[in-house]
Amino acid sequence: MGAAFRRWRKIFWRWHRRIGICSLFFLAFMAITGIAINHDQDWSVLSKPLPYWLSSSIYSFSAEIRVQFDHEGQLVTQTPNDIFYNSSRLDSHCETTITGALFWQENLLLMCGTRIEIFNQEGLFIEEVPLLGSQFNRLAKCGEYLCIGDNQTWKKLDISTLEFSPTNETIIQPGFEKVSYPVYPAGTKVTPDEFDYARLMADLHNGSVFGRIGQILVDLSGLIILLLSATGCYLWLGNRRR
Repeated sequence: MGAAFRRWRKIFWRWHRRIGICSLFFLAFMAITGIAINHDQDWSVLSKPLPYWLSSSIYSFSAEIRVQFDHEGQLVTQTPNDIFYNSSRLDSHCETTITGALFWQENLLLMCGTRIEIFNQEGLFIEEVPLLGSQFNRLAKCGEYLCIGDNQTWKKLDISTLEFSPTNETIIQPGFEKVSYPVYPAGTKVTPDEFDYARLMADLHNGSVFGRIGQILVDLSGLIILLLSATGCYLWLGNRRR
Protein backbone atom coordinates (compact mmCIF):
# COMPACT_ATOMS: atom_id res chain seq x y z
CA MET A 1 0.00 0.00 0.00
CA GLY A 2 1.54 3.30 -1.11
CA ALA A 3 2.20 6.29 1.10
CA ALA A 4 -0.23 8.44 -0.90
CA PHE A 5 -3.02 5.95 -0.41
CA ARG A 6 -2.35 5.75 3.32
CA ARG A 7 -2.38 9.53 3.56
CA TRP A 8 -5.70 9.83 1.73
CA ARG A 9 -7.17 6.96 3.70
CA LYS A 10 -6.29 8.76 6.93
CA ILE A 11 -7.92 11.96 5.70
CA PHE A 12 -11.06 10.12 4.58
CA TRP A 13 -11.29 8.26 7.88
CA ARG A 14 -10.95 11.47 9.87
CA TRP A 15 -13.67 13.33 7.92
CA HIS A 16 -15.92 10.28 7.68
CA ARG A 17 -15.94 10.06 11.46
CA ARG A 18 -16.42 13.82 11.99
CA ILE A 19 -19.24 14.13 9.50
CA GLY A 20 -20.92 11.00 10.85
CA ILE A 21 -20.83 12.24 14.45
CA CYS A 22 -21.98 15.77 13.56
CA SER A 23 -24.88 14.53 11.43
CA LEU A 24 -25.94 11.70 13.76
CA PHE A 25 -28.78 13.63 15.42
CA PHE A 26 -30.08 15.04 12.15
CA LEU A 27 -30.04 11.67 10.38
CA ALA A 28 -31.78 10.04 13.36
CA PHE A 29 -34.41 12.80 13.18
CA MET A 30 -34.96 12.08 9.48
CA ALA A 31 -35.23 8.36 10.18
CA ILE A 32 -37.84 8.84 12.94
CA THR A 33 -40.01 11.19 10.89
CA GLY A 34 -39.68 8.87 7.90
CA ILE A 35 -40.91 5.91 9.94
CA ALA A 36 -43.83 8.02 11.22
CA ILE A 37 -44.80 8.97 7.65
CA ASN A 38 -44.67 5.30 6.63
CA HIS A 39 -47.17 4.43 9.41
CA ASP A 40 -49.50 7.43 9.23
CA GLN A 41 -52.44 5.08 8.56
CA ASP A 42 -51.48 2.67 11.33
CA TRP A 43 -50.83 4.97 14.29
CA SER A 44 -54.05 6.67 15.37
CA VAL A 45 -52.21 9.42 17.25
CA LEU A 46 -50.97 10.82 13.93
CA SER A 47 -54.54 11.58 12.82
CA LYS A 48 -55.23 13.83 15.82
CA PRO A 49 -55.29 17.61 15.23
CA LEU A 50 -52.35 19.56 16.58
CA PRO A 51 -52.86 21.77 19.66
CA TYR A 52 -53.93 25.24 18.60
CA TRP A 53 -50.83 26.93 20.03
CA LEU A 54 -48.63 24.62 17.95
CA SER A 55 -50.54 24.79 14.67
CA SER A 56 -50.94 28.57 14.86
CA SER A 57 -47.23 29.09 15.45
CA ILE A 58 -46.02 26.63 12.77
CA TYR A 59 -48.59 27.21 10.03
CA SER A 60 -49.59 30.79 10.90
CA PHE A 61 -53.16 29.53 11.23
CA SER A 62 -55.71 31.80 12.85
CA ALA A 63 -59.12 30.90 14.26
CA GLU A 64 -60.38 34.42 13.64
CA ILE A 65 -64.06 34.75 14.52
CA ARG A 66 -66.25 35.15 11.43
CA VAL A 67 -69.45 35.94 13.33
CA GLN A 68 -70.82 35.50 16.86
CA PHE A 69 -74.31 35.52 18.36
CA ASP A 70 -75.34 35.92 21.99
CA HIS A 71 -78.52 35.09 23.91
CA GLU A 72 -78.50 35.62 27.68
CA GLY A 73 -74.81 34.73 27.89
CA GLN A 74 -75.08 31.72 25.57
CA LEU A 75 -72.75 32.12 22.59
CA VAL A 76 -72.75 30.75 19.07
CA THR A 77 -69.33 31.37 17.52
CA GLN A 78 -68.30 30.73 13.92
CA THR A 79 -64.62 30.58 12.96
CA PRO A 80 -63.37 29.94 9.41
CA ASN A 81 -63.50 26.17 9.97
CA ASP A 82 -65.88 25.46 12.86
CA ILE A 83 -69.04 26.54 14.65
CA PHE A 84 -69.28 26.39 18.45
CA TYR A 85 -72.09 26.58 20.95
CA ASN A 86 -70.24 28.08 23.91
CA SER A 87 -67.13 25.86 23.95
CA SER A 88 -68.74 22.80 22.30
CA ARG A 89 -67.93 22.16 18.67
CA LEU A 90 -71.06 21.64 16.56
CA ASP A 91 -71.26 18.93 13.93
CA SER A 92 -72.17 21.54 11.33
CA HIS A 93 -72.06 21.31 7.55
CA CYS A 94 -72.43 25.04 7.07
CA GLU A 95 -69.87 26.52 4.68
CA THR A 96 -71.32 30.03 4.56
CA THR A 97 -71.64 32.65 7.29
CA ILE A 98 -74.52 31.90 9.65
CA THR A 99 -77.07 34.72 9.89
CA GLY A 100 -79.21 33.66 12.84
CA ALA A 101 -79.52 31.30 15.80
CA LEU A 102 -82.38 30.26 18.10
CA PHE A 103 -83.36 27.75 20.78
CA TRP A 104 -86.54 25.97 19.70
CA GLN A 105 -88.12 22.82 21.19
CA GLU A 106 -84.95 22.19 23.24
CA ASN A 107 -82.83 22.22 20.08
CA LEU A 108 -80.43 24.77 18.65
CA LEU A 109 -81.26 26.14 15.21
CA LEU A 110 -78.76 27.89 12.96
CA MET A 111 -79.66 29.77 9.79
CA CYS A 112 -77.04 28.95 7.18
CA GLY A 113 -77.61 30.45 3.75
CA THR A 114 -80.73 28.86 2.27
CA ARG A 115 -81.24 26.28 5.00
CA ILE A 116 -81.67 25.83 8.75
CA GLU A 117 -79.46 23.35 10.60
CA ILE A 118 -80.87 21.72 13.74
CA PHE A 119 -78.69 20.39 16.60
CA ASN A 120 -79.46 18.66 19.88
CA GLN A 121 -78.19 19.89 23.24
CA GLU A 122 -74.97 17.86 22.81
CA GLY A 123 -74.17 19.69 19.58
CA LEU A 124 -74.91 16.71 17.31
CA PHE A 125 -76.43 17.39 13.93
CA ILE A 126 -80.08 16.25 13.65
CA GLU A 127 -81.28 17.49 10.28
CA GLU A 128 -81.38 20.44 7.94
CA VAL A 129 -84.43 22.28 6.65
CA PRO A 130 -84.12 23.83 3.18
CA LEU A 131 -85.52 27.34 2.67
CA LEU A 132 -86.91 28.53 -0.64
CA GLY A 133 -84.96 31.71 -1.04
CA SER A 134 -82.00 33.37 0.63
CA GLN A 135 -83.69 36.57 1.79
CA PHE A 136 -84.22 35.29 5.33
CA ASN A 137 -81.64 36.22 7.96
CA ARG A 138 -83.49 36.06 11.31
CA LEU A 139 -84.98 33.37 13.53
CA ALA A 140 -87.50 33.83 16.33
CA LYS A 141 -90.24 32.06 18.25
CA CYS A 142 -93.70 33.57 17.75
CA GLY A 143 -96.41 31.91 19.77
CA GLU A 144 -95.90 28.18 19.38
CA TYR A 145 -94.42 28.53 15.95
CA LEU A 146 -91.03 29.08 14.43
CA CYS A 147 -90.73 32.33 12.54
CA ILE A 148 -88.14 33.42 10.04
CA GLY A 149 -87.70 36.91 8.73
CA ASP A 150 -85.78 39.31 6.60
CA ASN A 151 -84.85 42.82 7.66
CA GLN A 152 -88.48 43.99 7.63
CA THR A 153 -91.06 41.21 7.93
CA TRP A 154 -91.65 37.85 9.60
CA LYS A 155 -93.19 34.66 8.27
CA LYS A 156 -94.37 31.59 10.09
CA LEU A 157 -92.62 28.38 9.06
CA ASP A 158 -94.17 24.94 9.30
CA ILE A 159 -91.10 22.68 9.39
CA SER A 160 -93.08 19.52 8.70
CA THR A 161 -94.47 20.85 5.39
CA LEU A 162 -91.85 23.57 4.69
CA GLU A 163 -94.69 26.05 4.08
CA PHE A 164 -94.48 29.76 4.83
CA SER A 165 -97.39 31.94 5.82
CA PRO A 166 -97.76 35.55 6.96
CA THR A 167 -98.07 35.98 10.70
CA ASN A 168 -99.33 38.57 13.13
CA GLU A 169 -98.03 36.62 16.10
CA THR A 170 -96.02 38.53 18.67
CA ILE A 171 -92.35 37.65 18.82
CA ILE A 172 -92.04 36.10 22.28
CA GLN A 173 -88.49 34.76 21.97
CA PRO A 174 -86.11 36.64 19.70
CA GLY A 175 -83.15 34.82 18.28
CA PHE A 176 -79.56 35.30 19.30
CA GLU A 177 -78.28 38.85 18.84
CA LYS A 178 -75.21 39.40 16.68
CA VAL A 179 -72.21 40.45 18.76
CA SER A 180 -70.43 43.58 17.58
CA TYR A 181 -67.18 42.83 19.42
CA PRO A 182 -66.85 39.04 19.60
CA VAL A 183 -64.68 37.28 22.16
CA TYR A 184 -63.27 33.75 22.16
CA PRO A 185 -65.16 31.38 24.47
CA ALA A 186 -62.86 28.90 26.20
CA GLY A 187 -61.95 26.01 23.93
CA THR A 188 -62.95 27.60 20.63
CA LYS A 189 -59.39 28.19 19.46
CA VAL A 190 -58.96 24.80 17.84
CA THR A 191 -56.98 23.42 14.95
CA PRO A 192 -58.67 22.35 11.69
CA ASP A 193 -58.51 18.60 11.03
CA GLU A 194 -56.09 19.10 8.13
CA PHE A 195 -53.35 20.21 10.55
CA ASP A 196 -52.70 16.85 12.24
CA TYR A 197 -49.57 15.11 13.50
CA ALA A 198 -49.18 13.16 10.25
CA ARG A 199 -48.89 16.42 8.31
CA LEU A 200 -46.43 17.75 10.87
CA MET A 201 -44.23 14.64 10.48
CA ALA A 202 -44.27 15.01 6.69
CA ASP A 203 -43.44 18.72 6.86
CA LEU A 204 -40.65 18.08 9.36
CA HIS A 205 -39.25 15.33 7.16
CA ASN A 206 -39.15 17.48 4.03
CA GLY A 207 -38.05 20.59 5.94
CA SER A 208 -40.94 22.81 4.84
CA VAL A 209 -41.78 23.63 8.46
CA PHE A 210 -38.59 25.70 8.58
CA GLY A 211 -39.11 27.32 5.20
CA ARG A 212 -36.47 27.44 2.48
CA ILE A 213 -33.63 26.94 4.96
CA GLY A 214 -35.21 23.69 6.16
CA GLN A 215 -35.51 22.36 2.63
CA ILE A 216 -31.85 23.19 1.97
CA LEU A 217 -30.84 21.33 5.14
CA VAL A 218 -32.81 18.28 3.99
CA ASP A 219 -31.01 18.44 0.63
CA LEU A 220 -27.69 18.64 2.47
CA SER A 221 -28.63 15.60 4.55
CA GLY A 222 -29.12 13.64 1.34
CA LEU A 223 -25.68 14.72 0.13
CA ILE A 224 -24.19 13.79 3.52
CA ILE A 225 -25.62 10.29 3.23
CA LEU A 226 -24.07 9.96 -0.23
CA LEU A 227 -20.74 11.29 1.06
CA LEU A 228 -20.69 8.91 4.03
CA SER A 229 -21.55 6.02 1.73
CA ALA A 230 -18.73 6.94 -0.64
CA THR A 231 -16.10 7.43 2.07
CA GLY A 232 -17.29 4.28 3.83
CA CYS A 233 -16.82 2.25 0.64
CA TYR A 234 -13.37 3.80 0.15
CA LEU A 235 -12.30 2.86 3.67
CA TRP A 236 -13.73 -0.62 3.31
CA LEU A 237 -11.80 -1.21 0.09
CA GLY A 238 -8.68 0.04 1.81
CA ASN A 239 -9.10 -2.57 4.54
CA ARG A 240 -9.48 -5.30 1.92
CA ARG A 241 -6.17 -4.32 0.31
CA ARG A 242 -4.26 -4.64 3.52
